[in-house]
Amino acid sequence: MDALNISMEGAKDVIYFTHDYVTMSSDKNSHLQAVANLAKKHANNLVAVCPIESDYAWSEDEQSFMDAVKEAE
Repeated sequence: MDALNISMEGAKDVIYFTHDYVTMSSDKNSHLQAVANLAKKHANNLVAVCPIESDYAWSEDEQSFMDAVKEAE
């Protein structure tokens, strides 16, 4: 967290980009919240880009991919 705080010093804009690898990584929401809190301190603008991976274009429970996209949005 300290390294992220230092890296944002003097920033005007912050872009947060991540994957949607929910099952392969730690909680993405906590990372985004930490970045947002630091961006309030250091930057004027924060843009978060969090795409839904195309690997999830199937469903074991017969939910269509577009239904999953709408639910995620």
